[in-house]
Amino acid sequence: MENGNAGYDRSERLLRWAAAGLAAACFLAALACEDERERAPMEMEGAAYAVVDANAMVASAAARTQASAESPDTAPPRATSPSPTQTENSAQPDGGAPPTEPATPPTDPPTPPRAPWQRYDDGIAAWKSGETTAAEAHLREWVAHAPDHVKGRINLARVLIETGRPREAKEHAALAADLDPTSVAARRVLARALSEAGEHDAALDMYEEALWLDPDDHWSLNNLGYLLILRGRHDEAVGPLALAARLDSTRAMFHSNLGAALEGAGYPAAALEAFAEAVALDSGHARAAASVARLREIVGDDAIAEVDTRVLADDYRKGLLGTPEPEEPAPVDYPWRGD
Repeated sequence: MENGNAGYDRSERLLRWAAAGLAAACFLAALACEDERERAPMEMEGAAYAVVDANAMVASAAARTQASAESPDTAPPRATSPSPTQTENSAQPDGGAPPTEPATPPTDPPTPPRAPWQRYDDGIAAWKSGETTAAEAHLREWVAHAPDHVKGRINLARVLIETGRPREAKEHAALAADLDPTSVAARRVLARALSEAGEHDAALDMYEEALWLDPDDHWSLNNLGYLLILRGRHDEAVGPLALAARLDSTRAMFHSNLGAALEGAGYPAAALEAFAEAVALDSGHARAAASVARLREIVGDDAIAEVDTRVLADDYRKGLLGTPEPEEPAPVDYPWRGD
């Protein structure tokens, strides 16, 4: 029995060891299965217990990469947003990176150069608008371009006189007079520049030269008469101012200056008529209106002019033209008259 029991005990121990080994084997198999599930990709989810061949997986991945590159339905790689300096045309045709240099911005077409004579026109327009600084700049540019242009230098001299620079004006006006000896305007402006510079006698001579060229130049007549008034030579001023007012009777200035010359020469009634004519032409002429009010208190409204300004104008013009005065007829002795 002991031998039987001993054999039985050995058999039972063998069975127990076999069961323990089988349990251990099952446990190890289960651990291996879980580890394989964690490492398997999603596409192999239905074959959790399959043995994975590493070389096969590498080959499969390479095949999928090549197929995706050749497939027309594959979405292209996402493009990088262009930089702010990039334009629509800066993308490369081969899909490469855009150029790093910013695109050159479009430039406006070049402005065509101005014609040279436009400088003169701009200067005259600025002068008429009262923009003397701009007028001087444009006219200086013009005379630098065309130094022999007489009108350009004359008008530049006028601007310089208005801006208080008569000596500079004198240079341009004198050059204009030399360039064109027949220009009345050049001599008139030169006379103005001389007068403003304090050279009164030279200015008077220059006005006479201008009137020798054109006896009917009413601005030279007015300026000459005004300068004579300033010099206290009222008697001499009456003639040119009377002729100026007759040649251009629409200018209140001429009549007002004539009134000043007549009053200074001792003809208050005639002066009142001249001042009244100036006010009739320009009601805002303050100096003429004040003279009218003052002279009316002195001579009254019914005063008769002491001289005829029309006759004075004609006489002065004849003197400019060199027309000799008519001679008085010689007395004739009649024998029957006796003594």
